Amino acid sequence: MRPPGYEGTARVWVVDFHPTESQNVHYEEFGHTHTGIRSCLIQGPYHPMWSWWFLGAVSLRDQIGVPPVTKLYPEAEFEILIMSIDPEGCDPDVDAMEDGRMKERGFTGFLEPPDLHFQGHGATNDEVQLVVDSMLMKIADGVSCDRDLRRYWNDFLTGEFGEGTTANL
Repeated sequence: MRPPGYEGTARVWVVDFHPTESQNVHYEEFGHTHTGIRSCLIQGPYHPMWSWWFLGAVSLRDQIGVPPVTKLYPEAEFEILIMSIDPEGCDPDVDAMEDGRMKERGFTGFLEPPDLHFQGHGATNDEVQLVVDSMLMKIADGVSCDRDLRRYWNDFLTGEFGEGTTANL
């Protein structure tokens, strides 16, 4: 696997989906194209039982061919999630993710509930991507991405985007 994009207390990989391959594979696997804004893998010392997380941002805007999404409130246009990766059989492969080989991505699933589930509106995909990148730098510098800082991340995102809502606070 290639070296991380950010490294400090934690190591962070930004997944750079290869458009044609990943869209085709995603369509075959899920029946629609992906709506991802930013996808990232994180490895860090933030929990005693597991060390890998997925941080992702997706668009919730209506898109042709994409099934309707669940919104926490009607105006929601994007979602940011942090999920702990199940440590059972965990060996994430960013290269497989980038090629759209999601079934070969190197982890068996996510732990529930999400560490963070934030929905907001009033920002472009590029603006959401910049905020996610800021989160990644904070995580690499030692701010936990685990659920123990869920309120911190909610306050950070509310400060960045204004209105929004977080599930499971």
